[in-house]
Amino acid sequence: MIGNKKEFTKNLTKYFLDLGFEKYKDHIYYVEKAGYYIFVDLQKSNYDSTSYYINYGYTVKTADQFELTTKYPRYDIRGRFIFVFHEKQTDNINFDTFDYEELDRQLNANMEEKINPVFKKGLRNFINDNPELLNRTFYDTSRQRLENFMSHEDVKLRKGVNEN
Repeated sequence: MIGNKKEFTKNLTKYFLDLGFEKYKDHIYYVEKAGYYIFVDLQKSNYDSTSYYINYGYTVKTADQFELTTKYPRYDIRGRFIFVFHEKQTDNINFDTFDYEELDRQLNANMEEKINPVFKKGLRNFINDNPELLNRTFYDTSRQRLENFMSHEDVKLRKGVNEN
């Protein structure tokens, strides 16, 4: 078993920092790339005091420049890690029942599916390969930023910069 909240969050912080993420605030981690950010955050469940969700998101930088100054960044595309526990899929982790080895295995699987392709290919190529991601935008401004990003209209920011 993982144990308690402090141990759980400490383990996750180490996990993400070891992968090259930087700590943003509270339990939010990010990597800055040319033209966008990749975020991962822990969200405490409102329904169960021992459960957390792990969300991820991508935020496109624009000429008006998204800055890392808000308490919670607004993701242009967001999703949630999915875990399998007792042969059932769930989107939350109960730190009273998961063990570290299982958590690491499942974190690695989620990273391989949802984050590593962006590291390897860049966000634009990842979205081209997975156009359904554009349906995960919650704000009109996010949709517009993504459309500009995908059509290379936001040239001022990325001129001569490789997005990987």
